[in-house]
Amino acid sequence: MANSASEIIWISNLLRELHTLPPDCPTLLCDNKSALFLTQNPVSHKHAKHIDLDYHFVRELVASGKLRTSFIPTKLQVADIFTKSLSRPQFEFFRDRLGCRPPPFRLRGDVNVY
Repeated sequence: MANSASEIIWISNLLRELHTLPPDCPTLLCDNKSALFLTQNPVSHKHAKHIDLDYHFVRELVASGKLRTSFIPTKLQVADIFTKSLSRPQFEFFRDRLGCRPPPFRLRGDVNVY
C-alpha cells in the first residue's frame, strides 16, 4: 500500500503543478481489511507492535486528508490482472473493466481452447 500511496501522492503533486488536479481526494483501494484498519485508525495495541513504517506513512496521509483508503472485494480488484494467474472468465471481466478489447482477428496457428 505504501508504494501505491507514494505514487498517488507523486502524481497528485504533478497534476497540481499542471493545474489539472481533480477536485476530490484520491482513493486507494485495498482488499485487505486488516491493512485498511491499520491505516485508518491510530489505535496502538499489542498485536500492532511489529507494524512497519509503511503503515505509519499511509496513516499520516489519510489523517492529513491527502489520501482516502477504501475496501474493495477481491473479486473486483482489477489490479489482479497484472499480478495473478486468473481463470478465463475472471480475466475477461477485468479486461473489460480496463476498457481493453480482444484482438479482432485470430492469429494463424492459434489454439482454440473451447
